[in-house]
Amino acid sequence: MATTRPTTARDDDDEVRPTLGQGQRAGGATLTLPLASGGTLHFAATVNILQLSAEDRTFLFELIDRLHAYEKAQEEQAAAKVAAGQPSA
Repeated sequence: MATTRPTTARDDDDEVRPTLGQGQRAGGATLTLPLASGGTLHFAATVNILQLSAEDRTFLFELIDRLHAYEKAQEEQAAAKVAAGQPSA
């Protein structure tokens, strides 16, 4: 079975860099989350999940789950304030 070498691209400075599709970043995801006490958290991930170790995968998905849980809790608190006739912050 033949093996292939990764495709590379040359910049003007002749530095060889791997191109996309060779296990490098192919895209990403972002999440913008307003914080209850003010400010905004911007979370961005550019990762190939197929190359993550089990430890990194667990960490990443637990982090994402916690961010979503926080976001949902904030939305529920805002909805409860609206239902109670309180102004939202």
